[in-house]
Amino acid sequence: MKYILLFFLGLIANLSFTPYDIKIIILLSFISYFYLLNFEDIKESLLQTFFFSLGLYIPSIYWIYYVVNIYGNANIFISTTSVLLMLVYFSCYFLFPISFCQIVRSKLNISSNSSYVLLIIFIVVFEIIRSHLFTGYAWQNIGQSSLGTPLSTFLPILGVHGLSFIILLISLSLFFILRRKFIIFYMPVFLLITISYLFLNKINYTVPTDKYYDIAVIQGNIKQVDRWTKKSINNAMRIYKELTYESLNAKPDMVFWPEAAIPIQFNLLEKTYYKEIIGNLSNYPNTSLVIGTFIKDSGGIYNSILNLNNPKQHYYKKHLVPFGEYMPFRNILSFLYKNLTVPMTDIQTGHRDNALLISNELVYSSICYESIFPYEHLIKNKDIGFILNITNDSWFGDSLAPYQHLDALRLRSAENQRFSVRSATTGISAVINHYGDIINQLDFQKKGILYSKINIRKGITPYAKFGNYILYILIIVFLIYCLVFEKLRVRRSDR
Repeated sequence: MKYILLFFLGLIANLSFTPYDIKIIILLSFISYFYLLNFEDIKESLLQTFFFSLGLYIPSIYWIYYVVNIYGNANIFISTTSVLLMLVYFSCYFLFPISFCQIVRSKLNISSNSSYVLLIIFIVVFEIIRSHLFTGYAWQNIGQSSLGTPLSTFLPILGVHGLSFIILLISLSLFFILRRKFIIFYMPVFLLITISYLFLNKINYTVPTDKYYDIAVIQGNIKQVDRWTKKSINNAMRIYKELTYESLNAKPDMVFWPEAAIPIQFNLLEKTYYKEIIGNLSNYPNTSLVIGTFIKDSGGIYNSILNLNNPKQHYYKKHLVPFGEYMPFRNILSFLYKNLTVPMTDIQTGHRDNALLISNELVYSSICYESIFPYEHLIKNKDIGFILNITNDSWFGDSLAPYQHLDALRLRSAENQRFSVRSATTGISAVINHYGDIINQLDFQKKGILYSKINIRKGITPYAKFGNYILYILIIVFLIYCLVFEKLRVRRSDR
């Protein structure tokens, strides 16, 4: 019964994320987990943590079934197995922390307070490892739940992993304060977080300029299930041309298409379809059209962002999706791949800089799930005006994934204190301000044009400059504080 309860507690923690945004739930969930956790029994603590993490990660993974089954044409067994293996893999990032914590606890004979402190530190450390290991998967980190709360003030300094630490630390503080244990240890921590918020809330690390751009984001709403058929491709060509011409009536400074809007190599349509569009654009000399497309270059095909007004300004995607854009360990896993029919699985890895020049403005560009990686969006060039992300979320179907994916870009906006523009095939297209708040959006599975205005901001945030090093220093300082407290506790017990 306790395992079912822990599974449920992990599951409801997801109510703190978009689209539910009941922010208090994640604190209550972790407080309850700490309360039920039995540190005295190693096997029991591992089982408890396993069930809690299963519930926590299901909403971040379940939609993979649809991707593999519907769009990969895999059978139910392979699709279900893929999800279960991913769940177990994700759970390891909670099982390793509790395991290491138990090892340290048995070797050093530390107090229950120090055991919990080590646990939350290990959870954060392994969350960071998860974002790098095996190409990385930084989806739905704990700190993502801070969006839209006062805690997001810390994002430009600590980043999303730092917010994961803050949320876990607040949960642990409340857990012990409510139990009236170690109050003398946690009250200063609680006060320090509050005072830091009041001070940092007034600081802007990037400054607004007098530059504003009118933009139009085209959302064609082309379904993935028949995206690669000749009929669908012709339909997509018609829709994107019509919507683009319609958007030009508003005379925007920039028009954006989503990732691989027309799923045919740019080179094959350059002298026909795109030539006609460029000819029409000549009537609007102040408008730049930026498209997502496949470009054949140096014998390989690249998932790309292209400034149609100036084709030399293009970006090739660097962080490819395993099993979606390339097949890892192709020779070893050939038995699995023969059951999958995923198109465009031989995309090449790009090596160009992320900065593009669009309408004489430097723009930081990324494609699809590159937006989930904070370390790939550390904008160290103070002259970058805003962030552009184009994506195709039609793979996810009608699931939570498009909302989770959008929130990743909101984090990147807040971490760098810059506006972001997101163009998505089936949605959610959005414009995000420098605090990570959505100011305009075009809803999921809607066809249309999103008009908005963005402000150019210049500067570098502490997180962009130093990455996770500030978090590491904070953890070390907290460990020293914990160590001093532990020694004082031992001395008092010896008297």
